[in-house]
Amino acid sequence: MIAPEFERQRCVLCNSVPISNNGYCILHDAALSTVKKGFLDWQKALGDISWERYLERIIGLKETGDSSRDIARHLLSQTDQ
Repeated sequence: MIAPEFERQRCVLCNSVPISNNGYCILHDAALSTVKKGFLDWQKALGDISWERYLERIIGLKETGDSSRDIARHLLSQTDQ
């Protein structure tokens, strides 16, 4: 069931209905969680890697899923502002 306050809104990245106040649909919200968790894993493995560099790297990986790539591009564009 979609909350009434989200019925007329659309995901920041696609045309789906958002599931929360962050403005993302269920796929992009899950991808956001995956990207954030991945950053913590990369920090543990690589030590000193910036958020921006991490996003750039995962965007270029063929293993990165479409939704995670969408989120990474969106987050990276926000860091440039």
